[in-house]
Parts: sequence; structure tokens; C-alpha cells
Amino acid sequence: MLSKKLSLLGITAVALAFGSSHVARAGNLAVTNGGFESFTGGSSGDPSQLGDSGTGGYSSITGWTVGSTYGFLMASGSADTTGSHSPQYGNTFTLWGSNNGGVNSIPASSPYGGNYLALDGGSRYRGTGISQTISGLTAGDQYSVSFYWAGAFPPRSPIRLLGWLLSVHTSHMFAYPGGGDHGASALTTGMVIAAIVAYLKRGSKLILALMLTPFILGLLAAAMGRYPYGGSARTMQYVAPSILLLAGLGASVFVSRFPWPIWRERLPFWAMSLLLICGVGMMAWDIVYPYKTQFFQGSRELARKFWAEESVDAEILCAWTDLRLPLKPLRWQQDREVSYLCHQAIYSPRHSAGNPVRLDRVTQEHPLRLIVFNETQSDAKVVSRWMNEKANDYKLRARRERLLDQVFRRGKWVATDRYVIYEFVPAHDQPSAAVAFKGGAAKR
Repeated sequence: MLSKKLSLLGITAVALAFGSSHVARAGNLAVTNGGFESFTGGSSGDPSQLGDSGTGGYSSITGWTVGSTYGFLMASGSADTTGSHSPQYGNTFTLWGSNNGGVNSIPASSPYGGNYLALDGGSRYRGTGISQTISGLTAGDQYSVSFYWAGAFPPRSPIRLLGWLLSVHTSHMFAYPGGGDHGASALTTGMVIAAIVAYLKRGSKLILALMLTPFILGLLAAAMGRYPYGGSARTMQYVAPSILLLAGLGASVFVSRFPWPIWRERLPFWAMSLLLICGVGMMAWDIVYPYKTQFFQGSRELARKFWAEESVDAEILCAWTDLRLPLKPLRWQQDREVSYLCHQAIYSPRHSAGNPVRLDRVTQEHPLRLIVFNETQSDAKVVSRWMNEKANDYKLRARRERLLDQVFRRGKWVATDRYVIYEFVPAHDQPSAAVAFKGGAAKR
């Protein structure tokens, strides 16, 4: 029997929310509470901020494990109206929809169950999302589990549909070469419209149809609830070629309308020069500052010092890379853990050289150090079980942590990068013999 983890990794909670899922069944396969209808706890009986305990005003979703995430369960019709209570801050959280000044039209109820789930998509807050183990899968069979993305599907009201279309076509989807929310991509949209008008007047209708077909198919898929439309340039990469080609033609249309010949001649050169300057400037910036933010620089510097210092006079083991301990595998697909693995491959002397760990060298003076990155409560339990299995060979001498960016956020101390070091020495007062670890990380 196989089992598979389902996880909602989170999206931007300010404007969007995951909707609920179809309850998928194939033989004895079933997703428990796929529509998020059932929960325990909450605030005065209503859904509220997520918390796995379901106590103290928090909501626990039946059948799902709530990880280290910042999210809310939204009752039917409350997403952009009455919202969901936050016991952490003592106030109400709402999504930005048409009922409270937003442009995204969020349906009053999810088509699948009624409730919405809103998870913060920020890299520092999304954590491990929520997860559920699905049993009864058969090797070789294919299964489909889908979620309704509330803020990226067209509303059914004709008036709201017009506002939604205007919003998505002037936001991130059209952010070439730049743009953003709240109409910040309107210039690109205007150039695309100019190109469409030009094609309708005197251009090839076949070429125009080819250019617009991706948009039409995307809208149809969104209308059927199969794939989100707009909201993010990443999910709309398939329309990028059409946007760029049409925007280029639209720009030429605008230039041709200038009443001064010298402007018509020089404007393309100025525009190309500006784009070239921007491109070269961005590359120069990346050379001088080879990191996206100060946080990423700090993360890299911590990793550089950590692996160099902890590897001195010790044998290093990574709980994930070397031992393959089951440390929330879905969490290890996220950006902080991926950065950790990249830094490990670069800065850890043993890992970068591809050498095996030398357990025969472990002594009182040359300990074994087990590294766990961003350890969670469930990870600590896994490590504890591993220590019990190896109690006859090693004893724990110390446990310590090295942190980056520890700040007081949302009512608690948060460390974005957190290295936990378990230091072991032989259980007996003689040099340790090599012990074969589960996973093949270190053998005699």
C-alpha cells in the first residue's frame, strides 16, 4: 500500500484564497474533509485562525494536520465581509474582495463545501501549510486532486465579471517589462489593445486568432474551474509570448501616431536604449550585490560560517541528506530548505567533496554532530526516535541552535534560518566503531 502527502503550500492571503477540494474517491481512496466543511474549536462556533490544537479560539480542520503556517478558515460568505477571527491579535481577518474595496470577486461560497482556506504565501510565513496522508493508492495508477483557487476564477455576475476582467488584464499577468497590481500594468495592456485594433483593421485575422487563442482557452479553463486565470505572471506564462508580441506591435502603433517626424524616428532608438540601460544596470547591480535582499546575504554568510566551524574536529551528519529521516518531506520543497541544501552542497567540506562520514573517527574529542534545519515539533520526535535506536552506540552530549533573523513577529519569536545541532559522543569510553545507519548514509 502506498501513501501520499497532500499539502497546501499557501498563497497570498491578502487577495486570494484556496477554495475547497473535490472529495476524490477511487476504490478505497478517499480525501477526508476535502471541502474543509468540518472543523473543531473556532471562535464562538465560527471558523477562525488555524491552529492544530483547535483550542483557545483557534480552528483545527478535521482530517488535516495544520503545520507551522499562518492561515485562516473562512466561513461561507465571510471571506470579504465578516471575515475570520484571529485570537493571536484579537481582531478580524478578511480577504480583499469586491465587498470590501477590492477588485477580485470572491464567490460567497466555495463550490465544493462552502468554506475557504486562506494561507499566507510569504516565504517567511507560509511554513508547512496543511497536510493529509491519503492511503489506498495503487502503484502505476494516476490520481487527480484539485483545489478551487477562489481569487483567480471569473465571477458569475456580469457586472463583477467586467471588473474582474479589467483587474486581471492590468495587473501582474501583463507586467512586461514591468507592472503590478491595481492597474500598474495598464500601459502594457493599452499597447496590446492597440495591436488588436490594428490587426482588426488591416492585419492578418489568422495571426490575431493565434495570438488570442491562449487567452480564450485560459478563460474557458477558469470558467470550468480547472485552472486559475490571472493573479500571477507565473501561472500565466503561456500567454507571455502573445503579450510581448502584441505589446511590441502596439508600441509601434503609438509611435506612428506622433505628429512630429523627428520623434517618430528617434523614439524607437530611445526606447531600445532605455531597455538596454535597464538590462545592463540590473546585471551590474547583481554583480555588486549578488543577492536579492540582505536576508539572503545573511543566510548565505551564516551557512558559510556554520559548515566551516561545525566541521572542525567533528563528523557532520545531516538528518535529511545523510540519514534520510522522514522530516516532513513536503516542507523540503520550499525555498528555505532548498537554500539550506544548496548552501550545504557548497560550504560543507564533506558534502562538497562527496566523501562519506567517518564514524570510526568519532571520539570524546572528535564528536558526531547531527544537523537538523528549521526543526519542527514532529521533526524533534523523529530525531528522538533515532537517538533511542542508537542509544547503545552514542549518547547526547549537547544540543544547541544557531539562528538567523530572530525577530518578534505575530506574537512570537521567529527565526527564519535555524540550525539545530545535536552533538554525540560514543556511549562507551573508547573510539566508536562505524555503525550502519538506516538510509545508507554511513557504513563500515
